[in-house]
Amino acid sequence: MQDVQRFGDLVKAELKRQGLTQQEFAQLMKTSVPTLKRWLRGEGVLLRDWIKMLECLGLGLSDALLRLDGSAQKSFTYTLKQEQLLSTEAGLLAFFDQLLKGRSPKQIARQHTLTEASVVFYLSKLERVGLVEWLPGNRVKLLVSGEPSWISAGPLAQKFRRQIIDGFVEGHIDDRERLKIGLYSLSKGSRRKLSALLDELAEKVRNLEVRDAQDPESKKLTTVILGQGTDDVPILTKIPNRS
Repeated sequence: MQDVQRFGDLVKAELKRQGLTQQEFAQLMKTSVPTLKRWLRGEGVLLRDWIKMLECLGLGLSDALLRLDGSAQKSFTYTLKQEQLLSTEAGLLAFFDQLLKGRSPKQIARQHTLTEASVVFYLSKLERVGLVEWLPGNRVKLLVSGEPSWISAGPLAQKFRRQIIDGFVEGHIDDRERLKIGLYSLSKGSRRKLSALLDELAEKVRNLEVRDAQDPESKKLTTVILGQGTDDVPILTKIPNRS
């Protein structure tokens, strides 16, 4: 709960910096002031609510996490071209991450048993999208520094979101009580009704959390993903409790 409250404090600080009142911000969010105040206290707030608040303030989730962390003094955001490359070339993102941490290509190759051909391949790709300057002897000069941020809903965000969901599914594919996925052929009207049902269920989960906040019984963080697939593939997924 402490981390959630810190998130709320971050939003309030940003509102003050931008000269927005909570009433004005609630109107931007298309919600009521009491609901906004409850969210800022960390009560009954969902991840999508935080993301929407951050988007209304012109911030990304990674920006907010960096501010909460406080350890990164400098950051940069990948361009779309850079993200497209890093999300498609196997191993390239990991290689570049090691460079950002101050390791040389020679150190990375030795630690991970990379061939010179692999190092040359990685460096040529990174130079092509403007992340490094490739120097003689497979040395590099970084053209960016600090903690990287991803484009909201960009190639890297989509890639890792898929990996996380795929990991949950793979880990519980035989557990029908915990993992429920349904594929149905529905009309446009029925899909709209399904979307409304998902919103209603999300609100019920939120209300349960608000009620449980007053309950002295110990609580366990529970992850619930409710979604509707793109095109004609609606998906309902429930992910099990996390310890």
